Amino acid sequence: MDTDEDAVVGEAAWQITHESLAALEGSPVWVEWAVGLSFSIAAEEIYGPEGKLRRWGMAWPTAEAMTSTLYNNMGGGVPAAVVDELVRLSAPK
Repeated sequence: MDTDEDAVVGEAAWQITHESLAALEGSPVWVEWAVGLSFSIAAEEIYGPEGKLRRWGMAWPTAEAMTSTLYNNMGGGVPAAVVDELVRLSAPK
């Protein structure tokens, strides 16, 4: 079930950005996962503005809320460790 009701607008919050996606692709957890795939994929293709999950532009009040939303939308096989890293990298600056 989708947890979009946890999203917030206009506040300092956890949010997916181009910077967090670039950092995700450079992280050991992403590299370890991507090496095992039989195809090549970029973080932007999953989480970016035109990504498969359609979560671009959302913001979450807490890491737990963001994690919940992304865990509930992992049908594409993204491992929990990758989601956890993206949440960490998407923290408010």
